[in-house]
Amino acid sequence: AWADAPFGPGSVRARSDGSSPDPAYVVKGKTATKAFYTPAAAYYTRTRADVWFRTAADARAAGFTERAPRRHR
Repeated sequence: AWADAPFGPGSVRARSDGSSPDPAYVVKGKTATKAFYTPAAAYYTRTRADVWFRTAADARAAGFTERAPRRHR
């Protein structure tokens, strides 16, 4: 089992407040939707993470899908 890496290498559980326990982990993941948010994503700042990933590639390898940036009309 991946106690410290719940979704494999490059993942770490979020702290109870949703923050990252390690500054190297900057990609937010939501387990309910299996979506991830990079710092460039539209809702990055307001999204509370369940899991953090080092990179978008780590999140994709764990089966998460990138949340597309919001388009402006």
